Amino acid sequence: MSNAKIENEPKHEIHDRYTVNIANEDDGSDADIGANRGTKISEIMVEMYKDFGLERKPGDRLHCRNREGADVFQFSELTLGEYLDRGHCRELKWAFAAETGGA
Repeated sequence: MSNAKIENEPKHEIHDRYTVNIANEDDGSDADIGANRGTKISEIMVEMYKDFGLERKPGDRLHCRNREGADVFQFSELTLGEYLDRGHCRELKWAFAAETGGA
């Protein structure tokens, strides 16, 4: 279970900690990545690949596990704070599938 803060507070301090839960659709494992508002989404992705023991490939998919299922890779240059402030995937539950795997 994620420890992510998803309250509707407009701003959080830079030191607030979040947990991004990422489900690996290929093998059923998951990773809980700790981050703060200043952490870049790209840094969370690097940790995800380390946790899953994989290297990034062009066809990999990473999306929010909500109704919209928005792609996360497109936000790689944002900080987690910017990502949340813009209303993206506030639950911080993502799903990963390698270029040849997943549902």
